[in-house]
Amino acid sequence: MKFYFFLVLGILGANLSFAQSQEHKVKEINFLVEKLMLNDRQAEKVTKIIQRKYDTFQVIQKYKSTNAKVYAAKLKALYEGTLISVQILLENDVQREAFRLYGVELRSYKAEKMKNYKEKGLSKEEASDKFYSEVIFS
Repeated sequence: MKFYFFLVLGILGANLSFAQSQEHKVKEINFLVEKLMLNDRQAEKVTKIIQRKYDTFQVIQKYKSTNAKVYAAKLKALYEGTLISVQILLENDVQREAFRLYGVELRSYKAEKMKNYKEKGLSKEEASDKFYSEVIFS
């Protein structure tokens, strides 16, 4: 009986996690579409970029417990690669300027977080690793 309880609990948890993941993807896509004033074709492309981000994140999870340095490097590359992919699809100066301003916001946020991490005694490398693991889906 306990086995079935935990099985059902596990299935519900997996479904909830999937639903939260889908909800977060939609929010992220909508945010980018609105923030960067993307047209329908660009929105379709950004949807593929974000889906690829989530898929890649799942693939690199195998490194989380086996090789922390590789995992951190892959998270950073995923984060930065996603931003570059979004930047490449921009078509006009208005969108490019919106992206530039968004980049300024992101850099300010990172600087603030890094300062907080260092104040808590983390090394530069530890702070960087923590930053990318926390912001990969924000």
